[in-house]
Amino acid sequence: MSQSTGARKGQNQASDANSQPAIGRILLVIGVLVVLAGAGAILQPMLVSEDGGPARVAAQASAESVAATLADFKDKLRDGSVQSAARQVPADNPQQTGDVTAALEALGVIGILDLRVYPPRAEEIEVGTYPEPDFTAVQMLVEARRSGSGRVRHRDPAEGVEHFAFTEAVVDGDDEVTGVMLLRLHADPVRRHLQAPEGNTWVRLVQDSRVIRALPTASGLPEALGSESVAGSALAVEWGVIGQPGILSAAQSAVVLALGILVLVGGALIHLGKLGRRPVAATPQAPARAEQSTPARATAAKAAPEKAADKPQPPPAADEKPDLPDWMLDQGGDDSSLPFGETPGQTTESVEPAEPAEPAESAPTVDEGLDLDVPDLDDILANIEEEGSKPPGASADGKDVDPGLDFNTDDSLSSTTPPPAADAPATQPDPESRRQEEVLGSEELSNLARGGSTPGDDRMPAPESRPEAVPEPPARPRPELEPEPEPEPEPEPRSAPASRPEPTPDSGAAVDGVSDVEPADIPSALQGHERLPPERFWRDRIIGVVDRELDAELAASLGQAIGTYAREQGFQTVAVGRDGRLSGPVIMSALIRGLRNTGVDVIEAGAVPSPALWYTACEMANGCGVMVSASHHAPEYNGFQVMLGGQMLQRQNLLAIGEIAAQQRFAEGSGGYLQENAARSYATALADTVNLKRKLKVVVDCGNGIPASIVPALFDALELDLIPLYCDVDGSFPNHRPDPSDPECIEDLRLCVRNFQADIGFAFDGDGDRLAVISDAGEPIAPDRLMMLFAAHLLEQTSGASIVVDVRSCAQLPELVSDRGGKPGFAPAGGGPVARSVVEHDAVLGGDMDGQFILARRWYPFGDAICAAVRLLELLTAQSRGMAELVEELPESRTTGALKLGVDAAKGDELIAALKQPGQFDDAQITTIDGLRVDFADRWALLRVCHDANETMLYFGAGEPDALNRIKSEFRDRLLAVDSELKLPY
Repeated sequence: MSQSTGARKGQNQASDANSQPAIGRILLVIGVLVVLAGAGAILQPMLVSEDGGPARVAAQASAESVAATLADFKDKLRDGSVQSAARQVPADNPQQTGDVTAALEALGVIGILDLRVYPPRAEEIEVGTYPEPDFTAVQMLVEARRSGSGRVRHRDPAEGVEHFAFTEAVVDGDDEVTGVMLLRLHADPVRRHLQAPEGNTWVRLVQDSRVIRALPTASGLPEALGSESVAGSALAVEWGVIGQPGILSAAQSAVVLALGILVLVGGALIHLGKLGRRPVAATPQAPARAEQSTPARATAAKAAPEKAADKPQPPPAADEKPDLPDWMLDQGGDDSSLPFGETPGQTTESVEPAEPAEPAESAPTVDEGLDLDVPDLDDILANIEEEGSKPPGASADGKDVDPGLDFNTDDSLSSTTPPPAADAPATQPDPESRRQEEVLGSEELSNLARGGSTPGDDRMPAPESRPEAVPEPPARPRPELEPEPEPEPEPEPRSAPASRPEPTPDSGAAVDGVSDVEPADIPSALQGHERLPPERFWRDRIIGVVDRELDAELAASLGQAIGTYAREQGFQTVAVGRDGRLSGPVIMSALIRGLRNTGVDVIEAGAVPSPALWYTACEMANGCGVMVSASHHAPEYNGFQVMLGGQMLQRQNLLAIGEIAAQQRFAEGSGGYLQENAARSYATALADTVNLKRKLKVVVDCGNGIPASIVPALFDALELDLIPLYCDVDGSFPNHRPDPSDPECIEDLRLCVRNFQADIGFAFDGDGDRLAVISDAGEPIAPDRLMMLFAAHLLEQTSGASIVVDVRSCAQLPELVSDRGGKPGFAPAGGGPVARSVVEHDAVLGGDMDGQFILARRWYPFGDAICAAVRLLELLTAQSRGMAELVEELPESRTTGALKLGVDAAKGDELIAALKQPGQFDDAQITTIDGLRVDFADRWALLRVCHDANETMLYFGAGEPDALNRIKSEFRDRLLAVDSELKLPY
């Protein structure tokens, strides 16, 4: 009986098995039908041309008609009679526009609700409620001043009478903007140009998803099928079909389609016998098949470890391995489940050290699992490597950089960091696109701001330590701020009050002691060089227009030159990062390739602000780093800043690097590679030093630069009331150049601070080393006045400390430092010379007039705008007064800023040499550290040249207007005595 029962079970199982293909076929048919139904329901509204066609045609015609109407109104605002009347409107009475209104009405404009003419400067416009301009209206006025005409906007009835707002620049005969018109026009003359469609279709005029008018006027219109933009405005015309054609909505159609796909897949699996099949009763053949398959699987399992063990062997040739895309080379992760650079069996604990690195000559642990061939650069890099087969002076032996080193197995290089803890968390990957990058989240920083730490990241900065300039030679004693004899051919009289800072001689360049002030001697190899002309080598960076003057091939060659120069100076490891420019990924990848070809080990920081890169360099690379950035310059530029031994290289050092590249005199080697989450490490360390006493409302304008990858998250973690402005990374800089020293670039920030009644506003440059600050009154604070605030605060804690002052600063700054017990000293203009002087004199503070601040007491001696911002927040939260009130208490200073003399650098040097002669300013203190600075008791002047821009500039300052006019007259007389043909700018 048991045998018959077993037989019946076997027959049933066999019957089930035989029936499954039939069931699968049925499900396949059902699945296909359901998929077709769902797809048809989704596509049907798009394919109903007989209904959608009239709506689309009506929308296009409406958009063109509305745009033509708006353009006609704009043309009338540009009419000569209107412009002439607008120029007569007094600046202090913008609503006195009767003549302008009459001129417009004479041209046929009807429905004018309000017309005003405002001054061109946005800060002179009072923001208020209707009919006064609100924040949006002021933005439109600024747009019109910049481009001649602002985009027309519809204003909601809640703001007054429903209207359309027009803004147009008022220009004089020289096309100079003398004012900006704001015209409010009744909505009907524009709205009536919306044309009604035929059939069961509709159109509607919208702005920012808000419906202005719809035809027909039925409510609850379905989702639009398309839209047409209205030129010259923020408007659009949407179109669609009344009652979507089809039985199902879009969401329901998608659900049907998904169910159909599931049924289709299930039917296919059942039909193929992969799903739902139970084992058939055992037959003599079944065990045999099982026995045959088992040894094969066992053999494969045994072979797997052997095959894995062979993995560390390098590939036979680089072109046999697929290249990684650029975006994977630049950030710490991709879309896979493993962080970038991590192979199966390898964890990111081997990538990110858990303890701070001690300065050492050994290299970091190197990664064998990365191929650094740059995509789309194979031919370029092949050409570079072919140079290795040339006679002496060529780069290397033509071999590819070996990317096949393993963090865990390779012991050809020792590590600069101790092994990570076993429980160290994995580095989170950083997704990146060419136009937007997010690095930090506020959650991982929030407990840091409260005094905690980020799990897995125990590194803390050593604020008091300084990276040694050169690792091997003994340290030289730091010079005092008192002057050493100037190497001038004739003595200079000095008869200034004791409170004045004495001239500090240039401390020399970071590595080889060559002065940064005088024009550098041009190496013969660069004279007339087509690819490396001397003008590419600026005072503190190498820079050029991408593709035309700087491409991947040149970047790789300069990487080899930098690596060679670093090794000659005794350095082995270099950290590399970039800003958010669109050219950054390719340029940085080529640079890394060049560095590694010289045997230099690279720590890639990814896309980060330059302070985060310098922090990583100081912590992990003995103060050596290269930042791929063009700072605040236009999007088409890119370049390199180089730090060695904790100090920025200046022009003479950069020219030496250029000479190596021109001669192709490259070191040889195969350097290691390590990725570091520099953004997190930097923000973690900085947040740990911050102590805010109260909550502030802060506006931040990142100008679409790379500081946007850190600053908003950091400020959120510090529990500030943050108002972000242009805080998405976009290397095309669509809103304004990230130049906080340009008044036009901070206009939007000033408006936001005033409109939102914020406590303070910050604007950062493109790479995060320069800062502009806006007070709660909406006014910018000059960098030398910010230095006064910092100096007064620091000298309360460190009496007698040295403070480095930009030679362009007002005289009141060094006076305040002396009065508070500090030691002031001048440095040449620019962040690099100031930072170098801070290191030389162990100063606690330094700053330049471009907005770069070095706060070295609790941080590192490099320019860091993010650190300066949080230090200013600390200072402000410790006070009960606002920023404007604090600034008003500072010594008053009147300065002219930079006045261009209209002569080149060579002529400027001649003028400086002539005015240095004895007898010119015998009763003043003379400073020649950067040009010629003359300080009297109540006034001062500076004549200097900028060799980067080939310009000569004058600066004047005084405490009182009479003294300011006097120093300008004195310099005018002396300059014209030297050259009577000079055309002075005042």
